[in-house]
Amino acid sequence: MEAIILAAGESSRFWPFNSRHKSLFKIMGKPIIWYTIEGLKEAGIEKVIVVQSKKKDVENELKNFKFNLKLKFAIQKEPLGTGDALLKAKNLIEGKNFFVLNAERFDARDFIPKMIELKKIKKAGIVLLSSKTKTPWEFGILKMKGQKILDIVEKPKKPPSNLKITGLYLLEKNFLKTLQKVPKGPYSLIDAFLIYAKKEKAFAFNFQRDLPTLKYPWDLFLIFEEISRRFLKEKISKSAKISKKVKIKGKVFLDENCKIMENTIIDGNCYFGKNCVIKREAKIFGFSNFEDMVVVGENVKIKNSIAQANSRIFSSFLGYSIIGENCFLGKEVKTITKKRNGKEIFCFTKGKKVNTFLKNFGCAIGNKTKIGSFCKINPGILIGENLKIPPKKIIKENLY
Repeated sequence: MEAIILAAGESSRFWPFNSRHKSLFKIMGKPIIWYTIEGLKEAGIEKVIVVQSKKKDVENELKNFKFNLKLKFAIQKEPLGTGDALLKAKNLIEGKNFFVLNAERFDARDFIPKMIELKKIKKAGIVLLSSKTKTPWEFGILKMKGQKILDIVEKPKKPPSNLKITGLYLLEKNFLKTLQKVPKGPYSLIDAFLIYAKKEKAFAFNFQRDLPTLKYPWDLFLIFEEISRRFLKEKISKSAKISKKVKIKGKVFLDENCKIMENTIIDGNCYFGKNCVIKREAKIFGFSNFEDMVVVGENVKIKNSIAQANSRIFSSFLGYSIIGENCFLGKEVKTITKKRNGKEIFCFTKGKKVNTFLKNFGCAIGNKTKIGSFCKINPGILIGENLKIPPKKIIKENLY
C-alpha cells in the first residue's frame, strides 16, 4: 500500500502561522506531519509520497527525521487545488490502490484497516472517511444512502447531512484518468469523485465523532490534545534540573537540560522541550506544550497553551493561547480568555467572522512578535509576525 500526503496548500486560514505549511507547526518537538507519517507506517503503509509547494519547506523539515518507509516528494508549483496536487504524484504511484490524505490526518492509522475492509466487502472504487460536524458550511458534505455516497456538496448553505469529508481517501489508480479530464480548480478532486462514482461504487466509512481538522490556529488545541493522548510519554530527563520544592502531577515530559525552579506547580499533560527554563512560583496547568528553549518567568500562570521554540513569557496570565517562535511577552501581559456573557468566541480571519465554538480562547501570536509590559489582550485576538506592541496597550482587534 502507498499513501499520498497533500501538503502544498497556502494555509491562508492558518494565519498568523502560515509562513510555512501548517503541518510543519511543532507539537512535542516534531511537526504535525511527522505524526501522520508515523501513523501510516503503523497502519502498514510502506511508501509515502508528499506533495509540497515549490518552497520545499516540508521536504527540508522532514530531512531532520528518519522514517522506516520509502519517502518520496512531488512539487505543485502553483496552488491549483487538491486534485491538481494529487496529479503531481501520478508518476510516482506504483500500486493499483492507494490512500490520499491531508497532512494533519495523524489519526489515519485508526481508519485505514476499516476502509480497506469496506472496499473489499462493497467492491468499491472509492472509499472516503467521513465524520460528524457542527460546521457543514466549512466542508464538503455527503449525501448518503446507508454507506453509499450519492452526492458531495461543497460548503452548502442547506447541507444534505452533518457528515463531512475528513481528508482521507482510498482510491484506485484508474481514478487518475478521470481526474485528468476534470478542469483544474479548488473542487476538481470532488468533481472527479462524483464522475467516477457513476461508473464505480463510492462508499464512506462514517465515524460518529467530529474528527479534528487543521484549518484555523485554534484547531491546534484539539490537535495537541489528541496527539498528546497518543504520543506523550511521562519522562524526566536525567539532565533536567528540578528543585525539590516543585510539584509535578499528571503526564509530564521534561527533555534534556530543562530547569524547573522552586515552588513551581505543573499539573496536566505537559511537554517541555530541550533547555526550557521555568522560573520560581510559576503555575502551569492543563494541556500545555513548550518547545525548545522556552523561558517562563516568575509567578507566571499558564493554562492550556502552546509556545514554539525560543519564546520568552513573562506575562501574569497566559491562557488558551498559541505563541509562535522567538516571541516575547513582557511583565503583566494578560490574556482574557472568556467573554463577559460566557458565549462562544468569534475570530476575524480572511475578512470573515468565524465562530471558534470555544468558550475559552486567548490569542494567537505570530513569530518574532514582542508584546510590551502591562498589555491586555481581549479574547480571540490574532496577532501577526514581526510586530512590536508598546506597553500598556489594550488589544481589542487583530494586528497585522
